[in-house]
Amino acid sequence: AHMEANEFINAERAARRHIDEMPNDLGGHRLLIEILKRATKFDDAERHWKATLEKFRNDPLLQLEEVDLLLAAGKIDRASRITDELSAAAEPTLRLAGLRKAADVHAVAGEIPRAVACLTRILEEEPEDAVARHVRAQLLLSEGDFLRGGSEFAAGLRGRDQVTKLSMAAWQGGDLRGESIVVRSEQGIGEQILFASMIDDLIERGAKPIVECDHRLVALFQRSFPGCEFVGWSE
Repeated sequence: AHMEANEFINAERAARRHIDEMPNDLGGHRLLIEILKRATKFDDAERHWKATLEKFRNDPLLQLEEVDLLLAAGKIDRASRITDELSAAAEPTLRLAGLRKAADVHAVAGEIPRAVACLTRILEEEPEDAVARHVRAQLLLSEGDFLRGGSEFAAGLRGRDQVTKLSMAAWQGGDLRGESIVVRSEQGIGEQILFASMIDDLIERGAKPIVECDHRLVALFQRSFPGCEFVGWSE
């Protein structure tokens, strides 16, 4: 409640009291660090994070959270050094997690080729990692590599279990007159609203769209496109 009201001083006091009472509760330490970050007290947050790392040194994945703290403070070089070290770890879970975070760091730094290289390493070890493939596609598209990025984006969508598994072929641009076509949602509510204008294109082609969308948009879309069927889902 304190954080919702932006009462950072009271929230910090409450978090510190909790830590005093339950010093081994990692969640309490994380909460305090998050409060300090939101209050832009980055030096305090970093000091407490170093103490937390020392206290819970048996969990190397905690270093990934330190990277988020450093990025929030604009300390990209230090964040990069940590992710480079984790990316070279022998343990697969730690290495892959390090590569994911390294891709984030390089992307924030505007080093898109290096971010793509990190994601490529992930896919070499985990070819079915749809999230890594999807993010790599977005980065390639942002660089204007529409051929590779478009192909990767389509492959990533096929690999993602967004809502349901469908056993039907993807539309390849053929005649839609009198045909039903399933339109699948992708990304969040904003994107779904933005691209809903393309539903009219399908209607003009004579199709009968069955649209999968966020459940909060069903009523709005039904009013806007009375000739379509809408199926809602919730995350």
